[in-house]
This record gives sequence, C-alpha cells and structure tokens, in this order.
Amino acid sequence: MEIVVENTKMKEFIDEVYHTPYLLFTNNCMHKSIKIVEKARGLGLVANLVFTPISIVPRHTFPYLPIILPHCYVMLEREQVNVAQDPDMEQIWCKNSEVICIAPLDISETRRAIHHISLKENTLITLGKLTLIWIIENILISPLLRKQNT
Repeated sequence: MEIVVENTKMKEFIDEVYHTPYLLFTNNCMHKSIKIVEKARGLGLVANLVFTPISIVPRHTFPYLPIILPHCYVMLEREQVNVAQDPDMEQIWCKNSEVICIAPLDISETRRAIHHISLKENTLITLGKLTLIWIIENILISPLLRKQNT
C-alpha cells in the first residue's frame, strides 16, 4: 500500500491502522477511517470521511463471489486513503484500492454545503440531504465515536 502523505507521523499511523486486523463489528472500514480522520485533524491536516452506500469487494479466492456492502474511506489532503482490509484480508479478497465504490458521499463536504444551501433550492431536496446526513452522523458515526472515547 502506497501512502503519499508528507507527514511522517501520519504515514506511520496509517500504516499501523492498515495492519490491524479487520473485524466486521469492532474494527471495520468505518472504525479505521474515523481513527485516521481524528488523528489527521489533530495534526492539522485536511481529512474528510467518505461514506459509500454501495461498494463491491471482489474476491480473489474460491468461490470468487464478490460481496456488496456499505463502505467508508478517508480523503486525506485530496488523496484517497482506504485501509479497510488488512494485508491478510487482501490476500483473500482484493487490494483496498480495487474496491469499487458507488455513489460516494463526502460527509464533511456535505455538512459544509448544507449550511450554505440557497433558499431557492427545492425544500424537499434540502430535507432529504439533511435527513441523510442526520442518519449517517447519528446512527452510524456517533455511536462509534462514543464507543472509542470510552
């Protein structure tokens, strides 16, 4: 996995997170991405959490059937950092860079954009965006942050 971030501390942290074993409920793509975003922001770097409602993860071993599920990754200094699967999982499935992400939603950017929505925009579209952000933050992300802080 090649990381092009200039900050040495950040590179080492990303490598450490990448090598921690993937566990579906306790150390998945969302957990790992949130850790990276928090560390990057603590170091003064620009990091955004990106949520993908649909991702396709190809499998390189028998039975060769891909899985389809939601996915998270980080945009760090305008570069994608995807460390969901550890090296052992990449041997079975695919490299993190090969995961196909459909309809990615940059949560950080969307939150900022919603604050600047024009009154001319359709109210239903605005309510839909606000509802989606609320669901992602309060149902998916907030419980993970609370769990990590305890």
